[in-house]
Amino acid sequence: MIKNLVITYIRIHYFFHRRGIIIKGLGYVQKLLKREFVFNAFGKKFYYNPGIEGSYDYLLIGRSNEPETQIFLDNTIARLDSANFIDVGASIGEFVFSVCNYSNVKRIFAFEPRPDCASVLRKNEELNGESKISIYENAVSDNVTEVVFFQNPGGTSSGLFKIAGEQKPNTGYKVKTVMLDFVLPIILDNPVILIDVEGAEPLVLKGATTFISTNRPLIIFEFNQTSKRHFSLEDIRNILGEGYEIWRLRGDGTLDMNFANSWNCVAIPQNSKFMEILGSSKVHLN
Repeated sequence: MIKNLVITYIRIHYFFHRRGIIIKGLGYVQKLLKREFVFNAFGKKFYYNPGIEGSYDYLLIGRSNEPETQIFLDNTIARLDSANFIDVGASIGEFVFSVCNYSNVKRIFAFEPRPDCASVLRKNEELNGESKISIYENAVSDNVTEVVFFQNPGGTSSGLFKIAGEQKPNTGYKVKTVMLDFVLPIILDNPVILIDVEGAEPLVLKGATTFISTNRPLIIFEFNQTSKRHFSLEDIRNILGEGYEIWRLRGDGTLDMNFANSWNCVAIPQNSKFMEILGSSKVHLN
């Protein structure tokens, strides 16, 4: 009974949210779900852990929490002969398992240092019998070391930097870091990298400079109010070099350059297959 009421409320919340009407209570309502269960989204099975309710939200009703990112990934990956997907900050695997639906995706590399989220990620892998996913319970940075990782219990905000403005106290624990240059294969066909690490995006890119120069991946990275406290787009341009163009990912899954109002941005390698399929018909200039 409680579960049905919670799901109904989430549907109502989603309905208003998609129309730009913000109502409160989503996090509180999810806390009413006290038991573990399995649900379906994107044609895949997901395990619900009530201790990290903030990692689910609209996924519980089969909807993406970042629909623009999902649309963009779908439109991009579907047009490639083959691809590989790297998710840095994979959480419970929303994008990992939606991308699994594409037979042209050969390998998926998921990085999630938070133990409770990584545990769910592994359970989801088992539930779906997926064999092309490699899971790393590490933070990704520009060196190999051990760092303090901060998290907000129950929520999704976690990273190498202390989380400002959280109502709950941050907790910190040590995790090992890896560099993408040392973990990923030397060569991958049409790699797509998604980075959501709460402001540490430049560190991830600095630790992947050889991989990036060799493979010319498409890179989706978070650039919102949290990110802007830690880096600028100029920092990203300096790391990637002149061979990349950076665009804002719009709410409809297309691209423009209105960086003042952004959530995710996309770095597209010039003279690449990605530039070809994301050409002028898919790009809106403001």
